[in-house]
Amino acid sequence: MRLFFAVDFPAELKEEIYQDITPLFKYNGVKWVAKENYHLTLAFLGEKGEEELPQIDRAAKSVPQVNESLIKVLDFEAFPHLKKPKVLFLRIESLGLLTLADNLRQKLKENNISFDEKPFVPHLTLGRVKGEIKDITLPKINPKEFSFSNFYLIKSNLTPQGPIYKKIKSYEILQNA
Repeated sequence: MRLFFAVDFPAELKEEIYQDITPLFKYNGVKWVAKENYHLTLAFLGEKGEEELPQIDRAAKSVPQVNESLIKVLDFEAFPHLKKPKVLFLRIESLGLLTLADNLRQKLKENNISFDEKPFVPHLTLGRVKGEIKDITLPKINPKEFSFSNFYLIKSNLTPQGPIYKKIKSYEILQNA
């Protein structure tokens, strides 16, 4: 199973973001992420066996809860940079998300669960550039905010039409008041 942990977006926000990026569809050579797949990856685990699920679940359940749940969706950016983009994304700002990702990654390490340890950069991937785009003009978007209360263990099934994501388990993130 190909697994990752993520925070999901509300359906109405996914639709808003999709409408915001519609002007970008004119650029050829970009594989756009389907709006139902918009998410914020906290940790990518990669291929794991069924027998590893209990250990993964224990690690996720042991993640300390956070008390900040606001996520701000800010503006368009690109990896590695806008002059030669490989990945188009929306920049995300959230102290709660940073804390959650740090805590989750620490618990995965403590439980000897391997994952992609690239530095966590909060972002929403919108599209992957397959060719070369020059002089891309990214529209301005109105910043958006939402609060999250859960993170998920998600199974990714890769198909020729694109990935299909299935939430396997949900974990609450907020301290009880």
